[in-house]
Amino acid sequence: NISEEDAGIALSDLYVALGQVSLAASLWQEVIEEHESAMGMEEVGILDLPIDQSYPFYRLGVHQHAGGKYDDAVISFQVGFSF
Repeated sequence: NISEEDAGIALSDLYVALGQVSLAASLWQEVIEEHESAMGMEEVGILDLPIDQSYPFYRLGVHQHAGGKYDDAVISFQVGFSF
């Protein structure tokens, strides 16, 4: 069986292969937001997420960069590397 993480990675890669970079970025943004919500962290902020959350920020930054959203990508990379 495929894990949720592996399914998310595969779906993200499929979006990119189909030229839907913005959908790939949206997928990773949703992953981050759902984790914040599940942890009751809506008001705490992304910088307080556990260390295992650096990968979604990396993937989000990659897709933001590919979509030409360079400033957003820099922020995502900085947050991801801050863990």
